[in-house]
Amino acid sequence: MKYDKTLKLGKTIIHIVNPPQMTPEEIEQVLKDYHAAGWAIIDELAENEDQLVNKEEFLEV
Repeated sequence: MKYDKTLKLGKTIIHIVNPPQMTPEEIEQVLKDYHAAGWAIIDELAENEDQLVNKEEFLEV
């Protein structure tokens, strides 16, 4: 594998590799996948928050 840049910090060697060239369609798909993952996380957090609110309401009764 060819590295675009190699750095050495103390005993640590860091190899930097640029991502391959992508078409605009491939870039758009990557962005859609990132957004879908983000919304899935937000939905899960919101669901967990609702469960916590319902649990707190139950405990107050």
